[in-house]
Amino acid sequence: LNKGLTITLTDERVSDAEVTEEVVSQVADAPKTAEDESAEADAPAVHKVKTRVYHYPGGLEDYVRHINRTKQPIHNSVVGFTAKGTGHELEIAMQWNSGYSESVHTFANTINTHEGGTHEEGFRSALTAT
Repeated sequence: LNKGLTITLTDERVSDAEVTEEVVSQVADAPKTAEDESAEADAPAVHKVKTRVYHYPGGLEDYVRHINRTKQPIHNSVVGFTAKGTGHELEIAMQWNSGYSESVHTFANTINTHEGGTHEEGFRSALTAT
């Protein structure tokens, strides 16, 4: 969620299910020598590498667009701002949609605070007081 941060996850695990039937049948039909069996034991298994990239160049504003992508927004633009003070920073992004349930995600020091906290209580108080 930090602007410009890219996280790439790569799953290089080998799964027996990923070996294609064509490869299995070709290997089964070929005559084997002791040398072939030794080479097969040393050869890496055939598999597909799975990669997932998480990147939100606009930070929280892009993340809000992502979580609202299947919803009907009330306004097209995402409301967002940042502020810095002595020893702390704040970034907020929000967008109303036509749904009946809210989706509030709060973080402190880049850790999801799914149970809320004083930062969420303060935000809700300021939002409803105006």
